[in-house]
Amino acid sequence: MSVVVTKNSKIPSKHYKTVTTVADNQTVISFSVYQGERTSTMHNKHLGSFSLSGISPAPRRVPRIDVCFDIDSSSILTVTAKDKITGNKNNLQLEAAKLKLTMEEIELMVQEAEKYKLDDIELGNIADMRINLETLVFNAEESAIFLDSQGNLNKEDKCILLNKCESVSHWLNKNKNASKETLFQQQIEFQNCCHPIFIRICRDKQHVSAHGVNGQKSDIDIDQSQSKSKIAARRAALDAKSEGANGKSTSVNPQFQKKIEKETLTKANPAKIGNTKKNAARVQTSELNQNKISEKLREKVTLYKQEQSIATNIQQHHRKKNKSRSFLHGNFTSRRDNFRQRNKDGYSQA
Repeated sequence: MSVVVTKNSKIPSKHYKTVTTVADNQTVISFSVYQGERTSTMHNKHLGSFSLSGISPAPRRVPRIDVCFDIDSSSILTVTAKDKITGNKNNLQLEAAKLKLTMEEIELMVQEAEKYKLDDIELGNIADMRINLETLVFNAEESAIFLDSQGNLNKEDKCILLNKCESVSHWLNKNKNASKETLFQQQIEFQNCCHPIFIRICRDKQHVSAHGVNGQKSDIDIDQSQSKSKIAARRAALDAKSEGANGKSTSVNPQFQKKIEKETLTKANPAKIGNTKKNAARVQTSELNQNKISEKLREKVTLYKQEQSIATNIQQHHRKKNKSRSFLHGNFTSRRDNFRQRNKDGYSQA
């Protein structure tokens, strides 16, 4: 079950949802509408149900059905389902009296949702794991059929994959109330059985693309042989031209030969030359960036040292000032005390 119209939605409003089939050649889909705060259908209020027929037979998850929840200004809900391919549609209309709830019913729904919140989260996790396992089985089955049609899957691997997919799908249909641990165990067993076969097929494809099939040359070897043959033919033509001038044999400049070889190589496989140039440019840019970073770091270090030296000089200056102030204050207080003592002695003598 999925939520389409959330709580406290505006009126009037329209809400859309796209659904699909869950079985091969499915021609009928049934829709049920619920109202409530819980995640399971058994704990919510059932409002109504309808079905859409006339769906064209196709593999599962191929048909697309648009579902629209239309709430008008009178609080009347109309649920419409339409098939995109055939155009068939059907709807369900619910009056406002059926949708309206009392305050006691609303408070009871909210309290139950808060009370069983953890249980609902656990049920949602189990449903997600079940959907993930069904998706894995479906994708593995489709991949096995496709690889067999391309001739990249032998009979043994095909039998292993299809039998495993069939057994897991049968187990899912039989165990509707399976726990989280059993679903996780089934998923691990399925992956351990199927993933090594797909990994081996991918490695075989990479090996074939790199080395060719049954001793045949790959595309890279053919390109290299073609470029070498072009270089040899160009050299022979240059030698023939040089020897044909007045019957004298003249040697061709080696730098000129290297230039011709480079031109033929770039014509035969220009991507490699371009990649080498790009790599050299990347190396140069990385070196320049490293030099700029080192220069910035040096500048920061020098600035930090200068700030530290200035701070130490300021601290020393303040210390000297504080010492001089304390010395003057001490001398002043001692003189004032001596003067007072002398005055007292004078008054006592008088």
